[in-house]
Amino acid sequence: MSETSMNAESREPGGRVTVLIRVRRIGAVVLAAAALGVLFGLAPKTAVTASDISIVMLGDEVNQESADSAPKQTVVNGWTARDLLELIAKQGVASNDPRSAALLTLAVLALCLGIATSAVPTRPDGTSATPLPTAAEQAELP
Repeated sequence: MSETSMNAESREPGGRVTVLIRVRRIGAVVLAAAALGVLFGLAPKTAVTASDISIVMLGDEVNQESADSAPKQTVVNGWTARDLLELIAKQGVASNDPRSAALLTLAVLALCLGIATSAVPTRPDGTSATPLPTAAEQAELP
């Protein structure tokens, strides 16, 4: 079969280029669905809520009422600072977001899909637009 007839066949329905386009479109839809799944399915849970902060501040107010001297107020302020720092630490642990690594993996898969389904550019006569040297041409090279 000649290259011109292969080129003509690849443009017909079911030809190589048509199949590559279908594969690329299906792959793009699958990757888009996976990206949405990653964005919504792997969203980090909130560890610290407004009610947690309110509980700490309410405890501070109650303890401040019973602190009648400067040393006692210092101790109460230390307790409040400890409780707030504990909330900050919980928030820091919960902020590990696995979505960036998963989305990066999907981006690499998308790049691989694009490379794998790229058609080789051809001229209208069916020859490659970027021809490799033949064995005879390579033998002539110094």
